[in-house]
Amino acid sequence: MHLKAFSAASMSLAMARVREAMGQDAIIVSTRNGNPDGSVTVMAAVEHAPLDGRLDGMGDTASDSVADVDAILQFHRTPREVADPLMAAAGGLSASNHDLADPVALLAGALDMQVAFRAIDFNSPSGPIVLVGSPGSGKSVACAKIAAAAKRAGKPVRLVTADTARPGATARLHALATDISVFVEDATDHLSLARLSVPRSGEIVIVDTAGVNPLDEGECAGLGAWLKDLHANVLLSVPAGSDAFDAAEQANTFAARGATGLFASRLDSSTRYGGLLAAAMAARLPFTLSSIHPGGADGLVPLNPVSLARLLAARHEGAPSPFENLVEKDERKES
Repeated sequence: MHLKAFSAASMSLAMARVREAMGQDAIIVSTRNGNPDGSVTVMAAVEHAPLDGRLDGMGDTASDSVADVDAILQFHRTPREVADPLMAAAGGLSASNHDLADPVALLAGALDMQVAFRAIDFNSPSGPIVLVGSPGSGKSVACAKIAAAAKRAGKPVRLVTADTARPGATARLHALATDISVFVEDATDHLSLARLSVPRSGEIVIVDTAGVNPLDEGECAGLGAWLKDLHANVLLSVPAGSDAFDAAEQANTFAARGATGLFASRLDSSTRYGGLLAAAMAARLPFTLSSIHPGGADGLVPLNPVSLARLLAARHEGAPSPFENLVEKDERKES
């Protein structure tokens, strides 16, 4: 099968180009509106290349690689509205770079074009790092892992918990903090939370918030009210394996209340990450960090287009240790 991406100023013009190049037997694989230049892109396929050479340069190796990208996305139960832009980008890259035959490289390129990523820089903190999300989404463990990473980077670290009402929640974060030798302060109301969240000289402050029901307008409004004045780096914790449509809706809800990035939790407890892709693309939230292991000392996985593409492909292939060489480790355990 031969695949090729066609871009034009309108859908009708793009379809005309498909028919001109591939004939009436062409199959439309995906369509994408709203390219940065205002154009539309159509990914089309044909079983056999036309004899007149209209698809010269789009060889079987390239088309097989694009098909491999599609297989990876299908394995992860990626919704078509999320997969289609990624497939169109992969097809465009393959068509313009005939030597790019590695599906992981194609997927990484497509992710780079369609999904945002943002590194967390402990050397230039822009305010506290605040973890938000629904109950049980892995916020406390995420806070501990980020704190451990900041401490390994040589930064003074302080944890703050606002999850003081739920039974056992405060004790959980205190236990995780003890394991990494980081101090925790309890915020019992919004005033104390605002005061404790202000970083002192050069320190990294990480705030664990109470879980918010995204279907409860009152809880969501309360979260947004104090986030808007906090000037924080607000990360939404989304567990891997989440239903894609629920994850997308929740991401939109939390983004509207102030979330500015996405933290992917529990990568090791699920094999399918379509929900993470759906959340990031629906709410236009950049991927930042992700985590494996329930402990707080290590298991932090920085996310970028290449590392995410490798993880998606490794899960599709059933690799036994997909996180090897990606995880930030606690060097105290290595000595």
